[in-house]
Amino acid sequence: KNIIQLIANIQAYEGLKEAINLGWTDIVVQGDSQLIVNQVAGSWKANKDNLKPLNAEAKKLLSKFQ
Repeated sequence: KNIIQLIANIQAYEGLKEAINLGWTDIVVQGDSQLIVNQVAGSWKANKDNLKPLNAEAKKLLSKFQ
């Protein structure tokens, strides 16, 4: 389960990059992972070392949308 969850989390972050590459400026972010949603929103801290850089990048990418 952990490797599948990790892959899904990474794919969620990669989706933001793809939206920027496609030129999208306005998005609605939805997720089925309460962990990822709350970490990116800043409600929860990203504690896992493998998620910290992805979380920081997601926040940076989200700042490019309206």
